[in-house]
Formats: sequence, C-alpha cells, structure tokens
Amino acid sequence: MLPAMKLFEGRTAQNLVRSYGAEGITLMAAPDVHPLPLMLTATQVGIDLQGRSLDTLTDQDVASIEAQRPDIVLVGSAGNMPRVPAPLRHRLESRRIAIETMELGAACRTFNVLVQEDRAVLALLLA
Repeated sequence: MLPAMKLFEGRTAQNLVRSYGAEGITLMAAPDVHPLPLMLTATQVGIDLQGRSLDTLTDQDVASIEAQRPDIVLVGSAGNMPRVPAPLRHRLESRRIAIETMELGAACRTFNVLVQEDRAVLALLLA
C-alpha cells in the first residue's frame, strides 16, 4: 500500500468558505457565522463594513484593501449586483488591482479556488 499524499504540503492555514448565505459565511476552520458585509483574505477576516456598500466605502476602507496587496478584489453580493463606482475602479486599477463583481456564491467559490492557487485575492462580501 502506498503512503497517503498530502495535497497541500507546506501550506499555512487558509480561510476557505464552507458555506454562505444572506446571513453570512462560515469558514472551513471555524464554525462561527461571520455576518455580511465583510472583507476576507486567505489569512484574515477583515474590516468591519457594517452599513456600507461599494458606494459608501471610506478612504480608510479602500486603504485597508490596498494594504492587503491583492491582485484581484472579488465583490460578492447576496442581493442586487452592485456596480463598482468609477473612482474606486480607477483607484484600484491604477495600483494594478483588478476588481470583479458577481453573485455571492460565485464570489465564494472563486475565492476558494484562487486561495488554493496561492493567488493574492481579497473578497468583499456584501449583504
């Protein structure tokens, strides 16, 4: 019998989304429900975005996103698909950060794939 192979040998702990819904998300490593809206990276459950949307992000919120140094920002929404305000898109793209909007489930699944590929991804998950 062959020994078992580790698929993710040498990797540090990662946030992967186990389940999602309008009330929030749960991560593989923790059973707690993280309410929406929130910012998520492979290693952090981030800034409090309560009461904010893409249109109402503060300069400090955007600076927090930029500080994570993502290559891509995924915006997932449990409700209507948000439009990325032009100033936000231009600010991120000028720093070579792509931003994409999608339905919450698609954003969570895409986030998981990109994290497992060791990509620098940040998810903004909105209610």
